[in-house]
Amino acid sequence: MRSHRLGLLDKCVSINASTTQGKLPAVDGLVKTRSARNLHNEELYYALSINLLDPDAALISIVPAFYSVTMQMWLDTDKKYNDSSKYNNLFSNYTSILLCQSLLCEAFKKDIITDKKITHVLSLGDFDNDLDVKLEYKNINVMDIDEQNIIQYFDETNEFIQETYKAGGRILIHCQAGVSRSAAVLAACLMKSKKISRDDALEIIKRKRPSVAPNAGFMEQLSLYFDLGFDVDAKHVEYRRFLVASMAEEQKNYGYIEHVALAADPEYTPLTSASDDKKFKALRCRKCRRMLVGSEHVVDHEPGQGQVSFSYHKRNSDINITTNATFTGDSEVNASLNKVNASLNPLLASLAIQNNTCSSYFIEPMQWQEGLIDDVQGRIDCPKCQCKLGAYNWSGDQCSCGRWITPTFMLHQPVKGASFKEGSDRKRATEFNMRAILATKHLLGCQLKLTHPNYNLFSTYITMKSYTVEQVQAHNTPNDCWIIIDNKVFDVTAFLNEHPGGKKVLIKKAGKDCSKVFKQFHNDSIMQRVGLPMQIGVIGTAQVAEKPAGKAATAAPKATTTSAFAGTSQGLADNQVAKFGEGIPYADPSWYQEWNSPYYNESHIRVRNAIREWVDKEISPFCHEWSEKKEIPKSVLKRAAEVGFLAAVSGAALDPKMAHLLPYGLPGGVTPAEFDIFHEFICIDELARCGSGGLIWALEGGLAIGLPPVMNFAKEELRNRIVPECLAGDKVISLCITEPSAGSDVANLATTAQDMGDYFLVNGEKKWITQGAYADYYTVAVRTGDGQGMAGISLLVIERTFPGVNARKMDCQGMWGSGTSYITFDDVRVPKSHLIGKLNEGFKYVMHNFNKERLGIVMQASRLSRVCIEESLKYALKRKTFGQRLVDHAVLRNKFGHMIRQCEATHAWLESILYQYKTLPHDAQATILAGPIALLKAQSTQTFEYCAREAAQIFGGLAYTRGGQGEKIERLYREVRAYAIPGGSEEIMLDLGVRQAIKKCSKL
Repeated sequence: MRSHRLGLLDKCVSINASTTQGKLPAVDGLVKTRSARNLHNEELYYALSINLLDPDAALISIVPAFYSVTMQMWLDTDKKYNDSSKYNNLFSNYTSILLCQSLLCEAFKKDIITDKKITHVLSLGDFDNDLDVKLEYKNINVMDIDEQNIIQYFDETNEFIQETYKAGGRILIHCQAGVSRSAAVLAACLMKSKKISRDDALEIIKRKRPSVAPNAGFMEQLSLYFDLGFDVDAKHVEYRRFLVASMAEEQKNYGYIEHVALAADPEYTPLTSASDDKKFKALRCRKCRRMLVGSEHVVDHEPGQGQVSFSYHKRNSDINITTNATFTGDSEVNASLNKVNASLNPLLASLAIQNNTCSSYFIEPMQWQEGLIDDVQGRIDCPKCQCKLGAYNWSGDQCSCGRWITPTFMLHQPVKGASFKEGSDRKRATEFNMRAILATKHLLGCQLKLTHPNYNLFSTYITMKSYTVEQVQAHNTPNDCWIIIDNKVFDVTAFLNEHPGGKKVLIKKAGKDCSKVFKQFHNDSIMQRVGLPMQIGVIGTAQVAEKPAGKAATAAPKATTTSAFAGTSQGLADNQVAKFGEGIPYADPSWYQEWNSPYYNESHIRVRNAIREWVDKEISPFCHEWSEKKEIPKSVLKRAAEVGFLAAVSGAALDPKMAHLLPYGLPGGVTPAEFDIFHEFICIDELARCGSGGLIWALEGGLAIGLPPVMNFAKEELRNRIVPECLAGDKVISLCITEPSAGSDVANLATTAQDMGDYFLVNGEKKWITQGAYADYYTVAVRTGDGQGMAGISLLVIERTFPGVNARKMDCQGMWGSGTSYITFDDVRVPKSHLIGKLNEGFKYVMHNFNKERLGIVMQASRLSRVCIEESLKYALKRKTFGQRLVDHAVLRNKFGHMIRQCEATHAWLESILYQYKTLPHDAQATILAGPIALLKAQSTQTFEYCAREAAQIFGGLAYTRGGQGEKIERLYREVRAYAIPGGSEEIMLDLGVRQAIKKCSKL
């Protein structure tokens, strides 16, 4: 037996706990207390201590009872579970305390915290941490009301409780009354860890404390948590619908929406169907063809009579909400194909939405509606062309079938969005509707192959009908307009009014082959995004239509064979690589063009092919749209992690100690043992082919420079938590060095971190921080020592969630989408455990990172210079002036000559330095390579600036216009300064390189 004494207000309760395994202990005493000064309604308080297999693993409950009668000893009288090993075992892993915060006096706090050796406290409510003892504290401000969204915090609270258990500590969980919020959180933890239901979890808690009773809203959220498989993620339809319900109630109760939960924008996010037996579809704007919503975000309802209420209300148990729109089964698809015959693209027919009863589609609120649906009701407009699509009403609206949907986000049929068109020409209307709902060529060719469960079904329907040129010529009127591009037949009748150049341009080419003029005025990406839905056949013998991929992507597999190093038996040298890419001279490094190289082997080939396929299919076609939106979807970052790109460019793959932290491996199946700096170079080089520095920085700009200090110098616990999250694409990290008054002059930064004993108090500002707007972690250079200069600088990891951290996006000339930010730290408390390396030695860690940062800039600038050459050469080969192609003018050839010589020289110098980086001892790299890397950075950015300027001259007005054929050149011209200034300006780099050389001369 063991005796504990708890100081409870002005009385004490003596509790005796048995240590007998498998039996619940008896409670020897219960003391009723009353204090007229502090208590109301003659409140009764009691405390219980329960042994759970281990006498130190106790659940302690301190609960108020708002009646004055003596409480029954529920542990003694509740014999049902006394011999139940099932429930004892379920709870044996947790040390938890539920208590009422408002009833604690200072003496009691110290007593319970000290005597019970509490190491962690979890507060649920609007509480301040006024506990004057050292422990881990977390506060989550939730209210005990039905409408409160508590499920969103379950992952956070579960992790905090689990951390306590893993550390061998004890946790105090409390709310205002110890009945609802704390019980819900503890139940969620039990449910996930033991894979049990809500009722089972609450039953375990109630047998120790019968008074617990989560409110009705929490009870339904616990049930939802179980249905979600304990995975609170917006990818689950049920959770998204719950969030929409919360938004509707906020609008109803408060007149505004505070917590916005919007479905991902399909225009920028790969779409997948909601389940394996459903087919992928999307609705598009009929006028501008902008993708609006994927099928997984369509709310289905059964047609009915009258105003049958059918609401999202989360606590109305008799309401049935289905989670998907009605989809076409395989048998219906086959029947439909037989009816429309071969004249209709079978792939399009297989994706038709069947919704013949109702006149509208009801959808979830989408990201492109953000800021436009804050009122009670209003219209829904296309985010691109602003034509009216439908209407919304948070109070609900009625479908034509009689069904009432609440809340309502309704796209009308026929909508200038997507629907069946009524009329005599049903076949053409059906075909156009299917075009409207079809995903882009990019998504069909890549994303469905990777993620869609029925991709094989689609591939069987890609056979196109064969036409002769004469047959196409017969379709030459505004009401029946076909054209030929690259031996593919397109029906553009429904597209005439939507063509940006006007319909007359297409009508003039009706029934003709317009391949030449198409290529003269369009990029290949236009065909990828727009062409497939309008393709109806091919010229000549019937064949399987080309699967959506660019020329480079289709060429890539040819170079991925095991004999990529072809060998002398095929007429190539041992160190000679087979041709790769489109073959445009100087558009790729020389080793892509069968040149001999000592730097690359078969593993480099695999990495190159894997990254090129990913970039060509999932990145390049969308660069312009993402740039204009000034952000990239989070799914793109996650995808970058899955292909191994983030691990490859972070430096983690080069460190054997980091191998166990790589969540998805490396590109091309390369092992960490094979990986070297040239693999990283290839990854960055291939991504830069997209021609968007902003996108490059949005994916790896913060990671490549912010994570290495954590990997190399942070404490193991901090490193093991942050590195996997960042490499998995779940979290973002940024490096914060530059300040309004300190850029290249790092030694004069002014952000301070005052030592307050258990933590640092950080104050200051950081400016031009890449990915800062989206970052979860900041690697921050601060001044912790006295004086100025290099001494006294330290590095801290500051989390975005720390109070006092504020980041706002900056509006810059270029690099849109990179999240460049101005960050302020206002009395931010940073735990001592977040210190990177040793105190006051941060300058050394900063400089250790600078060489790698500058090499990354050189790698990007080198390829972007090639992009300028490639785009300019392609354009000059087809553009004619004064009866000649641009390349036939000597003055243009002179421009190309200077661009090429500078680009090739920069690349060759880069490969030479990378080889030294690979082979030199780590300590020697900083002293030997710092000067050459600085000079190379200046060389690469000046080459990039020259190529961008000359390319803009070659493109003329097209390079002055956002979008179109000169899209990449216009964007790169704006981004040149972003490479010349960060990481050390050109002037400082040139001076540093020469000073390093002079310093060595003085030793001769």
